[in-house]
Amino acid sequence: MDYQKRFQWNEETSNTYISCWKYDNKQGDSYPNHCHSYYELSYVKKGKRVEYFKNKYYTAEEDSLFFLPPLEVHGFYNETNVDDMILQFSPIFLQINAPAVGSKTFLNLSDEGKPYINISKSGAIKKTIEKIYELCNSVEGLEEDRKLYSGEIISKNLKTSMTFIKLINLLVEDGFLIFDEENKSYSDIKNLDKVINMILAHPDRMPTLDAAAELANVSYFHFSKVFKRAMGINYMAYCNNIRIQKAEELLVQTDMPVSEIAYSVGIETNSGFTKMFKKSNGISPAEYRKKNKNMSQTK
Repeated sequence: MDYQKRFQWNEETSNTYISCWKYDNKQGDSYPNHCHSYYELSYVKKGKRVEYFKNKYYTAEEDSLFFLPPLEVHGFYNETNVDDMILQFSPIFLQINAPAVGSKTFLNLSDEGKPYINISKSGAIKKTIEKIYELCNSVEGLEEDRKLYSGEIISKNLKTSMTFIKLINLLVEDGFLIFDEENKSYSDIKNLDKVINMILAHPDRMPTLDAAAELANVSYFHFSKVFKRAMGINYMAYCNNIRIQKAEELLVQTDMPVSEIAYSVGIETNSGFTKMFKKSNGISPAEYRKKNKNMSQTK
């Protein structure tokens, strides 16, 4: 839990538009599924971890660099000790440094099926990542940073920002990332992460549409319109998708009875749960458990 608190405290980009932190993590450390309204680049310098992204699991080994767009649900579990670096930046950071980037211009993966690259294959990207790693803060180094005079801090901030920009440009030139024009804007998404994280944390008692709108600090009608524009589906459909994803996880990773799983994701009857699950997966929860547990055991 202390590990999670350190992440939550350090990775705040709202005041600076960028943040960069490196961590020395232990085997078994994890971070629960969550999202945020800014971009994230997650770099595994040493070790091995499993990353969750778009309802799939990926093995991240040494020199893996993951890209996570705003509002994309993700999490991880460390299979070994891991040295990593978390880079985060706001869409506003791109707009400030590249005037051609409009309010509806977003960075996305060029290949939707692969959210990471191994940077050892690209000398320029690896060299830039290593430079950021040198500039990056660490929890242990906070006290040392406080001893710097203001000119040194400003210089470090400028170097970090410029190297960030260079890295993003290299990732675009390399074809890993692309710029897309979308229907949503940053103003649409900036408060939705609070709502989505509440949904993820409490699948058994997700906020009503009224409560979600209040959490996002907008009106009911504005929230309904903005949520669908940002996420591509309406609020209740999104909530049901999260329920099904959580149920899929529990079916494969635990031996909980189906009735308990249904209750844990906020569905009171087995028949209602089975109907919703079959609509999403084409098979019953019991069939899904049998099929996917067998697959996981043969890997």
